Amino acid sequence: MTIEQDKIFASKICAGDKKAQLDFYQLICDELYNRADKLNNFGIREEFWEYRTKTGYSIKVDESVNDTFTWLWKRETKLTCKYKGLAPLLHLINHDIFSDLTRKNWIRDKRGKDAYVPTILKKEYSELHIKIFKQLTYKKTDEEIIDKLKIDGSIYYDYYDEIVEALKKAKMLRLIYPEEKIRLSEEPSATEMKNAPGFYTKNVSIDDSMLVKYLEDRIKRICLLLEKHDRRLLGLYWGYNYSPKEIFNFFSNGYPSYLLKLKINKEKDIQSLISKITYKLFQYAKQTSKGFIEEHNINEKKFRTLLKHHFLYKDPSIYN
Repeated sequence: MTIEQDKIFASKICAGDKKAQLDFYQLICDELYNRADKLNNFGIREEFWEYRTKTGYSIKVDESVNDTFTWLWKRETKLTCKYKGLAPLLHLINHDIFSDLTRKNWIRDKRGKDAYVPTILKKEYSELHIKIFKQLTYKKTDEEIIDKLKIDGSIYYDYYDEIVEALKKAKMLRLIYPEEKIRLSEEPSATEMKNAPGFYTKNVSIDDSMLVKYLEDRIKRICLLLEKHDRRLLGLYWGYNYSPKEIFNFFSNGYPSYLLKLKINKEKDIQSLISKITYKLFQYAKQTSKGFIEEHNINEKKFRTLLKHHFLYKDPSIYN
């Protein structure tokens, strides 16, 4: 449709025209369910119905996915009512559906509800576990939580460990390790960008016990600071040993939102993106290791080996 036709279409949607609203629903429902599915990509969906997209991809829709779909539908309908005709309507809608701002607003809305406590905690753990969990989702420090709840530090850390294990079991650890951007002083220049690491061998051995300790203590926490789509990319590349071509086809056929989020337009973009993410992680590791990186002569190549070792042999829930 032309911009003028989009304006007329948008005005009909806002006026409550049933046919226009139905047409609008059919145009964006695949994207809405796809986004709702990815935003709720944790835990096990025991009761669900299957929604099949126009491309034949099946999505398991449970109560959480359905609630998120409704939230997104209302948001995009309101956005349509503000349409100014500066770009094609569907471009505007699709950009908003998969934008980081929409994700953050959804998280704020979800966290604002009392029901935002994982079932595994409500069923199997005490009221104190739930109180600590809520404080963790509010990004309170350990000291602030101990002071606010007036509990002994040893009790807090015991409960904290139990909460972490429960969330790991339910694949919901990201609820207390929020998806944050890694803060770096600068981005790598074009001359610093290298080809993607070529660790294609199946056996990656780490003999130095100190490096293994560093791996256990630090690499996982560093990886959790990445946004989920970046972890997914590294997981496919190292954890599942997918080639850039296989990753591109995988995203294109089932997860187009990842192409949008990662700004991937062609297969070759994947190699440079992996190098960029690895570079960021290495710079962040140096900034936060308190001299460990320098003391043990861990260069960028060795750090990449540590990363691959982590994705191959450690907890795959970090990127699944």
